[in-house]
Amino acid sequence: MAKKKQEEAPFSYDNAVAEVEEILKKLQNPEEAMSMDDLLKDVARATGLLTECESYLAQTQQRIKDIIDKQ
Repeated sequence: MAKKKQEEAPFSYDNAVAEVEEILKKLQNPEEAMSMDDLLKDVARATGLLTECESYLAQTQQRIKDIIDKQ
């Protein structure tokens, strides 16, 4: 029997920014020993989150523009 994929939580801009900030803190900590695999994983995760944030901001900007234009 196949396992069901866990459903992803809906995107939250604030949560994404907080996660990116945590990743940055970890990457900037010289005392934090990190393997190359972990570094790659964290950089990929942060990049993905930033892409989602940029998309969210662009959509929000368009929605605000649409609201203003209707006035």
